[in-house]
Amino acid sequence: MGNILNIDTLSKRSQELCLSQAKLARDLDVSRESVSKWFRNEAYPRPEKLLKLARILNLSFSELVTQITTVSSNRSASAFSAPKPLHHPAT
Repeated sequence: MGNILNIDTLSKRSQELCLSQAKLARDLDVSRESVSKWFRNEAYPRPEKLLKLARILNLSFSELVTQITTVSSNRSASAFSAPKPLHHPAT
């Protein structure tokens, strides 16, 4: 399991508050590139930045973050590969 930012909520609230990514970056003391990666779900903020972001946007943690689950499989990778052709010895 892991968490990702709820990009729809993040974008909507930023627009409602007229906060650009550059302004958020200044307020959070991070680079604009970091904020841009957050908005594209290419990176995830550190816990202290996440809490500050939630306060700036007046959002709860559950509104800002979406929990994702991953399904693990006990099957090996070879179970998903294409079948190998049968080898017939030359006669």
